[in-house]
Amino acid sequence: MGELWEALSAVSTAVAAIIALCLGLHGAWMSRTARKIGVWVTQQFDFDPYSDSYIRSVQLHLSNEGDEPVFHVDVSVFAGFETKEHSIGPLSAPAPIQALAPRQQLDFDISTGVRAYDDSWKLMAEAVYEDSAGRKWRRDRNGRLRRVRHIARLKPLNLSVEQELERLGIQPGKTEDGRWLVNPLAVAAVFLNFLNDDESFAKAEFKVLLADEADGWNDVDWSKVRSEWRGLVLTSFAQYPAPRIAQIKLVGPAHQGKQLVNGGILMTAKIMTLTLGAKGWRIYGIGCPLAPEEIRLPHLPAGGL
Repeated sequence: MGELWEALSAVSTAVAAIIALCLGLHGAWMSRTARKIGVWVTQQFDFDPYSDSYIRSVQLHLSNEGDEPVFHVDVSVFAGFETKEHSIGPLSAPAPIQALAPRQQLDFDISTGVRAYDDSWKLMAEAVYEDSAGRKWRRDRNGRLRRVRHIARLKPLNLSVEQELERLGIQPGKTEDGRWLVNPLAVAAVFLNFLNDDESFAKAEFKVLLADEADGWNDVDWSKVRSEWRGLVLTSFAQYPAPRIAQIKLVGPAHQGKQLVNGGILMTAKIMTLTLGAKGWRIYGIGCPLAPEEIRLPHLPAGGL
């Protein structure tokens, strides 16, 4: 009987070792999948003979060098050299990217979005994504890979969007040189202030920020828009579905002063669409998102912006 128990004990130990080995190999395989994801930013300068100057082109790259896809990829670009490093959002990258196939690289032109920030010489990127087992990972802006064990949530911020813009040296509507006009968030903030301020609304001052290329402004019931949009707040980032086009989400006051972390969540929002011309950003549409092919961009003189 003793020999039987010893045999059973040996078999149990062997089975446990095999199971542990299999689990270890599975975890290592999953880690290898996660380790194959890279995200980075590059830039180059091309000479423009029309203006006798260089034009800066900035690209965001996302790559999967593994043999398995990853899913629900949320990318964020970080800027900051003289100022503290801070996220400026996904810019031209979709949020989220539903799937990144094996051996696939995606490249996004983020030049338009980067142009809105002065302190953008040091650019980095990070990505949060899921493997096929549903495990969430973060490739941070310093290249480190970490498991994400927390769900996506809204994190309180110390500053509002308007205060954050001013911290970065962008004062909506307050600078004489009009530098704030190159930042769509600043233009959107001024537009909302014009709508909400009784005196500015009575003078229709908000109309100076409307894009001339958009049809239908004369048919808009601005009193109704003002009523419906009262209390809405800007989200932290603008997204750029195409060069010289920006979209900004406006959400209810419950989301004011909060930023999304650890991925993405669904929320009800109104969309403001803006276009970039020689005089800066202008409001092209309000309410629903517009596809780039539905938008007429302002004409640019030779040499561009």
